[in-house]
Amino acid sequence: MSLRLLCSIHFQAILLFFIVLLHAKPLAVLSVGNETDHQALLAFKTKITHDPTNVFSSWNDSFHFCEWEGVTCGRKHRRVTVLDLQSRGLVGSLSPYIGNLSFIREIVLENNTIGGKIPDEVGRLFRLRALKLNNNSLEGEIPANLSYCSNLKTLNIVKNNLSGSIPMELASLSKLEHLRAWARGVIERRRQQQSAGVRRCGEGRSGGGPVVATGLRTSQQPAGVSAFGARCTHTARRSEDADEMDFFQSLANCSNLQILSLNRNQFKGTLPNVLGNLSTQLTTFGINENLIFGEIPSGIGSNSIILELLQECIKASLGEDGSIVAVKALVYEFMPNGSLENWLHMDLETDNGHVEIQNLSLLQRTNIAIDVACALDYLHHHCLMPVVHCDLKPSNILFDCDMTAHVGDFGLAKFLLELTNPKQSSSIGIRGTIGYTPPEYGLGSVVSTKGDVYSYGILLLEMITGKRPTDSVFEGGLNLHNYAVMALPDRVMEIVDPKLLNNVDEVIANHNSSPTNINEGVFDIHDQGRSGMLCGVAARTMGH
Repeated sequence: MSLRLLCSIHFQAILLFFIVLLHAKPLAVLSVGNETDHQALLAFKTKITHDPTNVFSSWNDSFHFCEWEGVTCGRKHRRVTVLDLQSRGLVGSLSPYIGNLSFIREIVLENNTIGGKIPDEVGRLFRLRALKLNNNSLEGEIPANLSYCSNLKTLNIVKNNLSGSIPMELASLSKLEHLRAWARGVIERRRQQQSAGVRRCGEGRSGGGPVVATGLRTSQQPAGVSAFGARCTHTARRSEDADEMDFFQSLANCSNLQILSLNRNQFKGTLPNVLGNLSTQLTTFGINENLIFGEIPSGIGSNSIILELLQECIKASLGEDGSIVAVKALVYEFMPNGSLENWLHMDLETDNGHVEIQNLSLLQRTNIAIDVACALDYLHHHCLMPVVHCDLKPSNILFDCDMTAHVGDFGLAKFLLELTNPKQSSSIGIRGTIGYTPPEYGLGSVVSTKGDVYSYGILLLEMITGKRPTDSVFEGGLNLHNYAVMALPDRVMEIVDPKLLNNVDEVIANHNSSPTNINEGVFDIHDQGRSGMLCGVAARTMGH
């Protein structure tokens, strides 16, 4: 055999060896990686002491672990990417070996009875995108090294027995979209002592009953919306350890947040203004059952809907058993189309500048009158406790996207718990707004649903005439009510809002110039005016 041939054979053998070696190395690594996941899952199983739904019946060597119930693997590397065992009634604790599932993206173990601590090893899972451990029995503090899960988008650990505070490090999770964290499950004695001077909203008020606070209303809400309204007095002061609010400051880095729920954390202090720029995507902001007072940063109010913001009155106090005693509050949804005041008097300002609004047609005004009447009927006759609004006026009639009218701002509302109890029905001074409040209230008459009827009548007359009851034309004993009485029934068109008359041509076109239908429109105006007048007359008997 020639030397050249021998060298060629040796070269081919060496080349073949390296080819086999190159292929064997990733296979070996893949095998080791798979076995790591396999052992991590078995360690997780050993920490579960009760499995009522037999979820682990498939977790044996008869099946590849990627086929085990609740386990999902990637197609390429066959590594665990999802562990989803939610709502299985599992009892036990979390194995620290869960931190070896290095390819996992979702851990969903919510709605079980898993106790113990959240393992620090979870912080190794840099590919993790969702960690859902809510509604379990987890104890201890929230691990600060969860911040190493740099791809985390969803973190939900509410409804556990966690204690301590929310780690500042979590604010470094810049990709975070949903954060729901309740810590401080055990209220410390120090908190009780610091909060001893805080009393409940409305405590000691002559009227009794809960304070119903004003919520976020329209796009014209002024900067620095009060969290409690004008009638919610409090003695809370800024916490001596103000740095506990620094967590809110640090959240400025989480610009992708859509849901932020930090309820029941005993945060104490005022919300920093930086929250106003927190996120353009924020839809839910929950901070109820904390000790937060002062003003809601104005930027938060620019979000379309924040359902949890005033789910329960933000300001609360500690009960005798150390639990948070929350005060119920009314929540207003965002009303993008302003108020009736804006539309009647053509003045609608938003953060985007002046918005051109059209005249309200007769049909629209009629529908608004019906919406408001239905709301009053519900308050007066269908609530468990009858409610008198006490401040019905155009600026408190708000419009949603479909121009449906909503009665808002119950800051002066009265619960008629006992109509015969003077403490529940008497009025101290004038309740409501001048021009819309029955004159009898100023003479000491009792608060009554008839007062709302009077205000409703004035509201109807303002919608027809376009004139406020405080218009400068009303002087020398003349008021909006008398103004309408003098015009009815034959001179009704003389007092109709000129902007409403501008729609006559449109009405004629829509009704094919039918005199009958045009007259029906005139009669509708006449009927509304007469209704407004009769509301005023009926309500004037309220003191008798």
